[in-house]
Amino acid sequence: MEEKGMQLAAFDAVLTPAVITADFEGMHAKLDSLLEPFAGLTAEQVATMEPREQKGARAGLNAMAKELDEARKAVKRAYNAPLAEFEGRVKELTARIAGPAALLDSAIKTREAADRQARFDHLADHYASFAPALCDVVPPERMVERQWANASFGEKKAERELEEKVSGIAREWETLKSAALAFPVEAEAEFFRTLSLNAALEFDQRRAEEQDRIEAMREQVEANRAEERKEPVPAPAPIAYAAPNPIDGAVFEQVKVFAVTIDATDTQMASLKAAMVGLGIHGKIHSLPGFTTWKQAADTLFAR
Repeated sequence: MEEKGMQLAAFDAVLTPAVITADFEGMHAKLDSLLEPFAGLTAEQVATMEPREQKGARAGLNAMAKELDEARKAVKRAYNAPLAEFEGRVKELTARIAGPAALLDSAIKTREAADRQARFDHLADHYASFAPALCDVVPPERMVERQWANASFGEKKAERELEEKVSGIAREWETLKSAALAFPVEAEAEFFRTLSLNAALEFDQRRAEEQDRIEAMREQVEANRAEERKEPVPAPAPIAYAAPNPIDGAVFEQVKVFAVTIDATDTQMASLKAAMVGLGIHGKIHSLPGFTTWKQAADTLFAR
């Protein structure tokens, strides 16, 4: 279908300007009379009026203003009526054109989208062959610039700019790897997420500052715990044991020497010692370093 012969002849729309008349002079004269009581009225004078008088005067003034505004609206409706009718009939004409125009527009956009996709696919293939390793990390969707797929953008020009972009990324990657980084692995990941050397360096700095704060917190917590461990633990009060009274018919026993191996904490041993003293038991308690259980100590020291 050719475009030739599809142009409308001149659509002659004739506007006859409307003339609106009103007795503005007479209305001004009438208002002069009606508004005479309000001439030179001040806020102080209004404040001295009775509320009923204030409301009555306000209602009268508002009524006059409303009457004038209603007349304005009536003229406006009459004035706009032929315009509304004219616009409605023109829309009927354009609606007849809109149907086929929409079909053509849809077909054009579908073809343009297909052409754009074809140009993108070509650049994606070129990218995969030019930089296969990078393509696995940064997909074509992130590498190919939108304007490269435009019909007005030359294919060879798009290929050159793609190659230059890949080369620029490679140079910045080498610069990043040679930088003194606190978190090189994380910074490298950020670089390939953003394809920006500055973003990767800033990320590494923020990450280092974050880690410094974490380490400072950890050191403070450990210092607090160490301080708590240094606080002396009060020794338990010795338990009072009444020594047996050998009088009143008790049998006197022969004193023997015993060696006892036990597992105990320092606190438990202090309590046991206090109990032994209370029972009148005499001796010396020896700590046995190098043993982990009482049985191990007994088997080693007293094995027969």
